[in-house]
Amino acid sequence: MSNWGRVYYTNLLSGLALLVVFPICRSEHKLLQETHFSHPQVFLLLLSCAVSVCMSHAGYLMRSNVSATAGVVVGVVCKLGSVVLNLLIWDQHATPLQLGFLVLGLAGGSLFQQAPLREKPPKLPLTAAAAQQADNVTPREKDVES
Repeated sequence: MSNWGRVYYTNLLSGLALLVVFPICRSEHKLLQETHFSHPQVFLLLLSCAVSVCMSHAGYLMRSNVSATAGVVVGVVCKLGSVVLNLLIWDQHATPLQLGFLVLGLAGGSLFQQAPLREKPPKLPLTAAAAQQADNVTPREKDVES
């Protein structure tokens, strides 16, 4: 599956989930009926959708080109950037206790170490009988075995 295929597939699945949940949300129906959207609001909504699709594409592209560890590092940096941006722009943001837990979680994650790779067991030498049997196999029998 291509990168764009993954993007379209995941967005299709989320759209199907929305179709299942949307009929249950009665208060949202009333709110949408009472709201009148201006052209700039609709433009910003569509722009947000387009940017989200591009971000999804970039995320899948990153996953296919870097290691899992590098992907996690990028995710953590993005999370920290969004928290800092939130602190700078809005006055309703996380409390110091919540920010402390965020830092604690990130510090704990930074202590993670990759488990060492297992050593491959050495190949055992063939016994004399097995070596002789392998030499006695005709080319036609080798084709049948493989």
